[in-house]
Amino acid sequence: MQQLPMPQSDYPAAHSMDCEWFAVDENGFVAVMSSGEDGPIPVEFELFRTKRDYDAFQFMEEVEKSIGKKALSDQFDIPLPASIGLYHYEHTFDVETDDEQSWVTMTPYERVGVPEEPLHVSQLPDELAKKAQIVAFNNVSFSNLERMQPLGKPDIRCVFWGDGDYYKFYLDEQLQSHPMTESMVASDTNLVSELFSKKTDGRPWWKRLFWLE
Repeated sequence: MQQLPMPQSDYPAAHSMDCEWFAVDENGFVAVMSSGEDGPIPVEFELFRTKRDYDAFQFMEEVEKSIGKKALSDQFDIPLPASIGLYHYEHTFDVETDDEQSWVTMTPYERVGVPEEPLHVSQLPDELAKKAQIVAFNNVSFSNLERMQPLGKPDIRCVFWGDGDYYKFYLDEQLQSHPMTESMVASDTNLVSELFSKKTDGRPWWKRLFWLE
């Protein structure tokens, strides 16, 4: 595991613009993705977590109960996914590019945690396994992938915070630049419309969108 273990702590509240989401790869192994404020998030997961008020921190708590093991924490008391068998990626802007498109280019996620014994989705109870597979990446193996870019993957549409028209390009896992297309992105406006159509609960859309009580 490529992370420094620290004392255990409680999970933080997940009511901010940052998102901790999760996915499985082609081999059935599970990863947690930390979006930061600007990283792309698959729409399927965004709709799921808004409807259920559920994200990767709750998911990790359920994994802990399932495997009977408590996650270690870092120096900021943030749980380390790799300590309970989950790959961990974080969105980063720390990618050097020489072209003039860098300010309007969406960078990929970087792998920051590799578990010693990766957790397979088949090791989870049925309901938890279903949650783990809300986002499934075909032709992707987390064990071989130091960078992860959900943009450009087949049948994956993403949302990110801020001006949906700002980013014009994205970098793939090999840091090659590609133009962003409408089929890849759901703008905030489109996401709001989808949340309206779901009729998830009695809260106004803006409370559901920003996870307010």
